[in-house]
Amino acid sequence: MLLKFKSLLFLSPIVLCASIFAQGGEGLQLLQQWDAPNPGAGFGFRYSPIDDIDGDGMADILITEASGILGNVSYIVHVQSGASGALIRSHETVGALAVTDRFGDSLAALGDVDGDGVSDYAIGAPSALIPSGVGFSVAGKVFVFSGATGAPVYELNSPFLDANFGTSIVGLGDLDGDGFEDFAASGPSADAGGFSGAGLIRIYSATGATIMDLSGTASADSLGQHLSTGGDLDADGTQDLLAVSDTGVQAFSLATGSLLYSLDWKHAPMAFQGTTAFLDDFDGDGRSDFLVSEPGQFSLGDAFPGRVYLYSGANASLLRIFSGFSIDDGYGTGLASGGDLNGDGVTDFAIGAPYANPNQVGNGGLAYFYSGADGSLLYQFYGDVWMNALGNNLNCSHDFDGDGLADAVLGTGVPAWETGSPDGSVSIFTLANVDPFLSISQGSVDASVGGTISFALDFPPAAGPHYQLLASFDTGDPIAHGGLMIPLSPQPFFDQMLRNPPSNFSAPTGLLDANGDAACTLTLGPGELSAFANRRLWFVAIAAGSGDVLTHTSIPIGLLINR
Repeated sequence: MLLKFKSLLFLSPIVLCASIFAQGGEGLQLLQQWDAPNPGAGFGFRYSPIDDIDGDGMADILITEASGILGNVSYIVHVQSGASGALIRSHETVGALAVTDRFGDSLAALGDVDGDGVSDYAIGAPSALIPSGVGFSVAGKVFVFSGATGAPVYELNSPFLDANFGTSIVGLGDLDGDGFEDFAASGPSADAGGFSGAGLIRIYSATGATIMDLSGTASADSLGQHLSTGGDLDADGTQDLLAVSDTGVQAFSLATGSLLYSLDWKHAPMAFQGTTAFLDDFDGDGRSDFLVSEPGQFSLGDAFPGRVYLYSGANASLLRIFSGFSIDDGYGTGLASGGDLNGDGVTDFAIGAPYANPNQVGNGGLAYFYSGADGSLLYQFYGDVWMNALGNNLNCSHDFDGDGLADAVLGTGVPAWETGSPDGSVSIFTLANVDPFLSISQGSVDASVGGTISFALDFPPAAGPHYQLLASFDTGDPIAHGGLMIPLSPQPFFDQMLRNPPSNFSAPTGLLDANGDAACTLTLGPGELSAFANRRLWFVAIAAGSGDVLTHTSIPIGLLINR
């Protein structure tokens, strides 16, 4: 039996909180959710998990609130317990200059810098002003706080005027061998290295002493717009550093400070630059690999969807490309890695498209979570409130429930000066027990050879009795009606699968057995999919009860078509 198109549009997704939808599957659990404490708060436009500071053994989190209008904003950083959700403490700057300092625009977990056995954290204020001649300089500051007490450990002033120091901060581990955690902070507008606006990255010891400086090599280079670490690119046993500049991405050795290599932007100049994240050894050469994003936008008339590039850490060769689906969805604006979401022992990653319009909700946003082992899509979420900008900021580095796996952190806040922005929220989900309802016998097929691909459907016993397998070449524009979504795009192949599946499919629709199970196959002859080489075909299974009322949808499963 083929399910009617009218019925299909009334698929019921999982509603997790007022502003976020998940795309299907079963077992997804909301661990914590914090809503804006004040109207128009822009709550959650920045957040950062930190190690346990309240002694319960679970990760905690920093969340920035920025309420008011541009030029007169109240900045507060809330420290929340990841286990109980309780407010541990809050930090804010005060005084006439605090309304423009962007306190909390950067946040970082530092490890233990003061030697009390509790991890500490840093908060950047990259627009903090200091007196300069007859006026003020946008120099920037970094504040380091005790995780145990919340007391200031020290504050670091910008080494240069007009530097926007504190734009990015990142913990580095112990570089100088003193037994305490070191860190880096950047000032991308600094006149460093003898060049105007070259940018500066300063590496600090836990004491606040300078270990080394890294600077841009040309005027207006703006090195240090974003920093990331967590991987060893040169196999010297010390983690290395990726830094974003106006010209591209630079990789530095943190053992020597030397430049390992540079990557230019593929589309430049751009209205805003991308970001970076480390992965485990994706290509099996014994070295960490990494991701670089270029969010979709117009570039000198060159309109392109956002892309995230996966590079080899050994030689910066391109391994894979992940692409957005619209020139204006901002795919790659949010990029994160650092933890194992699904228990396979490999670091996974997340990509955000905050300006996507799921269900015609303007800038509702999309967030995608991927396997670091093979790049397959694990889960995706949709923003369901106008200007949610879900995916602007993502995290998957910390464990908040003690199961040994990283959890997914999603925020929906945007800065309060963004007209019409929502109050914002931050939510944490565990993906550990998600049942995808659909599995596939292989993740790729050689188009020139063909073969048989098997699908196994495993719905709850009460889901049926009817099922149908659907497919599309994209998942980024989910099919929606009345606020409900299917994680496939309404392309011609989707419509064909819905109305008249190709004869290559065996049993693409039918009845589930008493356990909610079914099986179907796709048989491909040599060359049948050659026109679609290097593309990924996505499959979703749906289940419907009596009267064709849809009850369940699977997670999308991808099949890569190799040339």
